[in-house]
Amino acid sequence: MYFKIKNRQGIKYLVMVESFRDPETGKVVKREVKSFGRFDQLPEEIRQAYEQRNVRKELAAVLAREATDKKLSKAANIAFKRAGTVGKDDAVIEGLVDDDELQFNGKYDLQFGHLALKPFWENELGLKYKINYLQKAYTDIDSWSLNDLLFYLTFIKIINPQSYLHASNHRSNFIYCPWSDANQDCYYRALDFVHNHKDELLSHAVKTHIERRGTGIRLAFFDCTNTWFETPYDDVTWRAIRYARDVRESMLKQGMTNDDVNAYMDTEEYKENLQCSLEQGKEDDLRMRGMSKEGRYAQPLISIALAVDDTGFPIDCRVFAGNISEIHQVEPVLNSLQEKYGLKDFYFVADRGINGTEVLSKVQEKNIGFVVAQKVSQQNEKTRKEMLDLTGYRNYKPDELGAFVSSECSELIEDASRFKVCDYIKTARIKGEIDPDTGKAKTTTVKVPCKIIYTFSPERKIRDLANLEQLKNKAIEAVSKRELIGASLSGWRSLVQTERTKATAKKKGRSHADKSEKENFRAIGLKEDVIANREAIAGYAAVIFDHPKSCDLEPLSATAVLDTYHKLVGIEENFRVMKSTFNIRPVYVRLSQRIEAHCYLCIFALMMLRLLQDTLLKQGYRMSAKRISQALSNAKVSAQKVTKDDIYFDCSRAGAGIFAPAYTGKGCLQEQSNDLVDKQEALRNFLKDQVNVKGETNIVLEAAGLESVDGLISLKQLKRKLKIGAYPDSKILSYDQHELIKLALQ
Repeated sequence: MYFKIKNRQGIKYLVMVESFRDPETGKVVKREVKSFGRFDQLPEEIRQAYEQRNVRKELAAVLAREATDKKLSKAANIAFKRAGTVGKDDAVIEGLVDDDELQFNGKYDLQFGHLALKPFWENELGLKYKINYLQKAYTDIDSWSLNDLLFYLTFIKIINPQSYLHASNHRSNFIYCPWSDANQDCYYRALDFVHNHKDELLSHAVKTHIERRGTGIRLAFFDCTNTWFETPYDDVTWRAIRYARDVRESMLKQGMTNDDVNAYMDTEEYKENLQCSLEQGKEDDLRMRGMSKEGRYAQPLISIALAVDDTGFPIDCRVFAGNISEIHQVEPVLNSLQEKYGLKDFYFVADRGINGTEVLSKVQEKNIGFVVAQKVSQQNEKTRKEMLDLTGYRNYKPDELGAFVSSECSELIEDASRFKVCDYIKTARIKGEIDPDTGKAKTTTVKVPCKIIYTFSPERKIRDLANLEQLKNKAIEAVSKRELIGASLSGWRSLVQTERTKATAKKKGRSHADKSEKENFRAIGLKEDVIANREAIAGYAAVIFDHPKSCDLEPLSATAVLDTYHKLVGIEENFRVMKSTFNIRPVYVRLSQRIEAHCYLCIFALMMLRLLQDTLLKQGYRMSAKRISQALSNAKVSAQKVTKDDIYFDCSRAGAGIFAPAYTGKGCLQEQSNDLVDKQEALRNFLKDQVNVKGETNIVLEAAGLESVDGLISLKQLKRKLKIGAYPDSKILSYDQHELIKLALQ
């Protein structure tokens, strides 16, 4: 990075500029990193430093660190000392030392929570050794370590999620930071490396963990989510814009006018060439609009498919374009699982959104077992009678660990939880290729023979009836007001009768109500038959399953199948962690390969977090991902004293401010923003949280094999407690950190 004077409307500004190589064009380009404001309004020492070339270079290096970002005069002092420039501005420099506003007041925090994650990265996942091997074998990088930088980009998602630009600015704020010399271009090269070797890295991490754990993969839980981008255009639109820009620039260079270019862009030739260009690059399109689970329909999305085992540990990840539906993501994930781990005798577990007949048929073709939910509200008469018939039901109850256990009593208790297993054939009509003679799509019948487990729960019945009552009340209100409810039949509207639904409910040969007539969608009554059916099936649910064709292992029992499906909630927890703790959305990278790499780094972070959770659980501590993240984030030390031989630190775990919403409950961030805040209560909550965080931080450190850090401690003692004594001091503290601490505490 270097300084540059930029002229904007006759006013000079001091800006910091960075040069990097554009991966698309291969050319060196420049971008403005930060503006320090008007040059004539900056401190005198800053302007003097800019006039001297050697001092200017040192000043740029100092100001590249956020720690001195707002202390410009202090930064100039450091730059003058580094450049060996003394005597010329003695008055200014001496004044800096006595300036009370520029003192750190013994407060320079450094984080060390990431060291609790380091053993899991290196030993439990084995990523350090795999990355080092791939770096030597497939890259020409020898001046910096890909492993160190990728570990930083992964753990920062747990400790302090932020964009890659901000991560670059904060890279030195840690005890042990060998990645501090990497520049911004290294970050994007590291993402490209992850994309090129994503399957190797992921499979190596999973296999290493499975080998250390000693148990294989029997269950694969599948689900998907999506995340958005802060951009108004999808990838197709962006490529169309770039193509139009390139055509315009090329024609203008050939001496054509803007009118000539505009006229050409209106021709069929240009449109055909544009369409051809879009078709050629569509395989790389990821950011596309689709069905958003958060209602972000105006923004492009990507879809992330995740597979985890029965312990909640991620075993595979695939990234799809935002316009690809969930059912089309199942087969690629199954193929990936079989290719990576050679799985044969395992069960595919998913929710009812992915229980399409065509999908399950392909699962059976691969000789894989499956366990998926099945709706009970849209059954035919035969299966409905079978479900309501008490013959064949057996009672069950959860044991101490929550697993389903079949009752030993042969007599059925009707009002208790019960289940039964029946044969089932899931059938659907699938549209195929279009017949060239008739112009219509051919349809085929797909059948999936399997088993179905009907379950009944009294608690579920109470909940279902309560929900139905709420819907009925809304429907009755709509009928009393004769509201126009539209064509939607979801929610309470499914219980409302209209002229439209009344006409279509007649037998064949009926006279249809015209859709264009608004009055046909006015509420006129309730669908009593629908309400009666829902009351009859309240409390019932169903799961369909099939065993793998391989006979290597004993098939799951009926109660084990129910246990398996109820464990599916674990994958939802993984998505919540990625969305809330890791801040996986929105995504701040643009190129498709870096988008995928970003998602894979989130998966590696999730792996480390799950391993740490399991370690804590074995030691008797049950901690959520959020609490672990907070404990690691608050693992800090503050530089307090510098001696001839060492630097002394004080343990500092200053979390959010006293008047943060977590302590006030009022949603305000500052004391003065709400006079109703009970200041004493907020202070008590804050102090109580600090005590808890301090305790939880030590618990997490000890679970990772480190020692707790309390009181005043030297750097040598800190290295011993955190097990980083084998590393040179240049990796423990960056050069800038070391100099800043010495300057602040001199």
